[in-house]
Amino acid sequence: MQRGMCSRHPAALCSCWICGIYGLYWCYKAGDKLDRIKQQWGIPSSNTGILYLILSLLGLDIVVWALVQNEVNGMTGAAA
Repeated sequence: MQRGMCSRHPAALCSCWICGIYGLYWCYKAGDKLDRIKQQWGIPSSNTGILYLILSLLGLDIVVWALVQNEVNGMTGAAA
């Protein structure tokens, strides 16, 4: 994991404390960070932060976590 990437465990805990608002924020920022990293590596990117936010609003947080993990795995596979 790169420095500056956020962990999902504190996100889940903080989300419970402040009525889910932090979970929405985390999903959007995770997508935004992934897009920025992709741009730095020259990989085409889209607005995944918006997609993750919409999925989170629909109650599909676990899907967002799986998509984030898949993106990170894909980027590390492309770098190797």
